[in-house]
Amino acid sequence: MSDSFQNEPILELRRAPVRESLSAALRELDARLPLDAPAVIGGARGDASGLDSTDPGDPERLVARAGRAAR
Repeated sequence: MSDSFQNEPILELRRAPVRESLSAALRELDARLPLDAPAVIGGARGDASGLDSTDPGDPERLVARAGRAAR
């Protein structure tokens, strides 16, 4: 396990510039959805289908597609 993990700093959402920065980042992410996460096995990149992940607050909204690996 790597010792380089650090939690993100806490956002002070009472401050307008911080809220706008967060909103801008979320708009950028929304433009890239759904994300593709292919299965990678032994360095070989597989398909990015088989498992769909939806927004819990809006189950009709697809946020990511992930590859499924099998034996």
